[in-house]
Amino acid sequence: MATCSRTSIWKWARAYLGHEMPLLTAICFGSALRLYHLYAQILVDDEWHAVHKLLSGGYASILTDFGSADHCIPLTLFYRFLSDWLWLSEFSMRLPVLVFGIASLFVIPLLLREFIGRPASILLAWLLAISPLHIYYSRIARPYGISLLLAVLAAVAFFKWWSGHEGRWQLAYLFGAAIGPFFSLTVLPAVWAPFVFAALETKASKRMRERSWSDLARLGVATAFVQTVLLAPALISSSDAITRKLASGTMTWQTLHGFLELILGTIDPWLLCFMAGLIAVGVTALTLEQRRFSLYILSVTVIQVLLVIVAHPAHVNWSIVPARYNLVILPFLLTWVAVGCFRLARWLPRPFRSYSGTPVAAGVILLLLLLGPLPEIYFWPNNWANQGVFQYDYDQSRLFDAHRPEEVPRFYGELAGRERGSELVLEAPWYYNWHYYPYYQRLHGQRTVIGFVGNGFRAGEVPRDPTRFRFVNSIHLDDPEEVLNRGVSLVVFHKKLFDEMPGPFPQQPVDMTPWIAKYSGVFGTPAYDDEFVTVFDLSPKRETLSQ
Repeated sequence: MATCSRTSIWKWARAYLGHEMPLLTAICFGSALRLYHLYAQILVDDEWHAVHKLLSGGYASILTDFGSADHCIPLTLFYRFLSDWLWLSEFSMRLPVLVFGIASLFVIPLLLREFIGRPASILLAWLLAISPLHIYYSRIARPYGISLLLAVLAAVAFFKWWSGHEGRWQLAYLFGAAIGPFFSLTVLPAVWAPFVFAALETKASKRMRERSWSDLARLGVATAFVQTVLLAPALISSSDAITRKLASGTMTWQTLHGFLELILGTIDPWLLCFMAGLIAVGVTALTLEQRRFSLYILSVTVIQVLLVIVAHPAHVNWSIVPARYNLVILPFLLTWVAVGCFRLARWLPRPFRSYSGTPVAAGVILLLLLLGPLPEIYFWPNNWANQGVFQYDYDQSRLFDAHRPEEVPRFYGELAGRERGSELVLEAPWYYNWHYYPYYQRLHGQRTVIGFVGNGFRAGEVPRDPTRFRFVNSIHLDDPEEVLNRGVSLVVFHKKLFDEMPGPFPQQPVDMTPWIAKYSGVFGTPAYDDEFVTVFDLSPKRETLSQ
């Protein structure tokens, strides 16, 4: 009996895996893109907000304050726990977001399959898998990829419950709607928009739907109660900071254009127009076939975008800001693209119609890969793929090449002549929210780590405490032996960083003279020295160490 049962389960598993092979292939491909070179990524920009908070406050302080930099409360609590009981590293900080990002590749398509059909759900998985914006927010230690999945779960679960499905969908909505905003307040419009749709639909139909007004009211009260318990303490203590950030930014048509490029994953104008056309076809087709559901996700999308526009928060002129605040609409936009592909296939010449849209779907995936930014971002080695110059604008000439030093030290040109990836270069000092090191790395093609000079007393650094912090892409310079043991071959000290790299933010300069003197005493005469940089070649010492 047991053997028969195991045989039946094995046959079912083989049949299911064979049936879902296109979906599983998309998940594997998307996972590979998200894992690629991730371990070597230096912690940058907003990823430091949570670290700064856990260094300055305990669990109670983290739980009851968003801070001026909007750290994510549950992620920061998790990081604090890791630093207290295990250790914190770049990879462990990104692991929760990575798990949710990969989970989105199969959870969201399966959630929507009932409404869009199996072929379109598989294409949706592929579109999510190769979406540059979704890849980015699956690899960075920020909460937007987590809140995306939770908010989409809440939105779809609400519709299923509202349409008469089992009561468990009500619990699924409550979970997503309560926890999603706890990770990021940006999804609040998306998780409350369903109530607007339900109220308007009930009023317009002049009859009650599958659920009553009292059902709707009970769910609304339960959602508001859980959100209040989780969010009220932090909202109250951070009310002034939140108020200052609202109504302080300005969106322009250029911002909107950049937002569309980011969320659709290409800067090619013809492909953008084609994607917009597929969205229009998808909206129309889905409205004809699944009218209630189509109007529902359209209303959630519109309400989310409109409220972000009305709030016009700080820095919203940068396209990445409305893109991340509206990240929750990405799966819905790609759903319309997927549906549009298969409906457009019906207009193909007769010999191709038998493929049920497969040629169009494959063509769209191929075009997005060829004309998208992934090769420009995820080349090897690139230890700065999460840095803003790669992610805020997919047109390298508009952002990356515009933010570079007027004069590049000659040393980097010489370094470019060596075998790609053969050297490990340590750059110091650094500022977590701006620097030109990504440009230098693209020029010289060598692996890069950063040097800490303040022992945790500078922003963008952690104390030298291996029991709490084990960052693999940064090294404390006060121990030259550790620098040597970590495989560094070249130490580059920037003596006049503000002259070499004029920054947009006021920063405290770092005097590198004592560090240069210390390393001269340990490693001898610098291998290179000019107005801006002093370079120590550790290769001879490393070879001696290995012998």
